[in-house]
Amino acid sequence: MHIERDENGHIIIMPPTELESSFTSNDLQTEVSIWNRKTKEGRVSDSNGGYTLPIHPCGHPM
Repeated sequence: MHIERDENGHIIIMPPTELESSFTSNDLQTEVSIWNRKTKEGRVSDSNGGYTLPIHPCGHPM
């Protein structure tokens, strides 16, 4: 289960995905990881990876 907060501060509870969806997600993750090892274009994280975006001086993400 994932618990997140939207831009208005509302709490969103997201149930876990079904098993078939998890298999599909894992297959896609594997393909992207293999591609990235070959191309060395960057880094790959799983769906739980959190990102912090830099904030523009005007207050919005860049």
